[in-house]
Amino acid sequence: MVTTVSAGKIKKLKSRMGLNEHRVKLVPNGIDEDFVCLEEDPSIVDRFHLNDGSVCCYVGNIGLAQGLGTLLDIASVRPDVRFLLFGDGADKQTLEARVEQDAISNVKFCGHINARGVYTVLKHSSLSFVPLVSSRLKDSIPTKLYECIACGCPVLLAAQGDSVDLLSEICLGRHAAPEDHQGLLAAFDLLMSRSFSEEEKAEASQRMIMEHSRQKAARIFASLLLEMYEGNC
Repeated sequence: MVTTVSAGKIKKLKSRMGLNEHRVKLVPNGIDEDFVCLEEDPSIVDRFHLNDGSVCCYVGNIGLAQGLGTLLDIASVRPDVRFLLFGDGADKQTLEARVEQDAISNVKFCGHINARGVYTVLKHSSLSFVPLVSSRLKDSIPTKLYECIACGCPVLLAAQGDSVDLLSEICLGRHAAPEDHQGLLAAFDLLMSRSFSEEEKAEASQRMIMEHSRQKAARIFASLLLEMYEGNC
């Protein structure tokens, strides 16, 4: 048995490796149910003024694979929104230099925060940016997409493929291809003008937890192993 985390990867394995379709099983990634049981950290709210105006956040690796230059493009033409980037990585210094050079005053690099801090930021942000660097990554679903939706945080998704399918299923965000900078700006503007109700956010969060949790995926994997064991007995 071969397991993989997305429908797109199943198709790739079957076509490129010639595997029998019955040998390839979907055991998806998802949200850790313990993550949404965390308590908010008031010090994070105060430190980053999360309740003051509109906030677009990014939480994760700040590397070459994230394509965060697009987020700076948006920030440079939307000065009324604060853009908070949490994390570290190989591209951080380059992005910081661009922010200074272009005088993009509404972008702040906030460093590392723990899981409780991530939960707090997502609960208080107007939206979260979740990018893939290329449309070629159609079979990838960023873990942070699960976390954002589970916290009821609307998502601006730069991607195509399986991650778009997940976002469309839950209906808490907008998307455009990573290379479509104007499309991402238009999606950003739509999200900022679209006020999701607390009921809509709660429903999206509940669906994510019920249908896309790691604990559920673990139970699926356990049942697949049991079927395989019983079939070989």
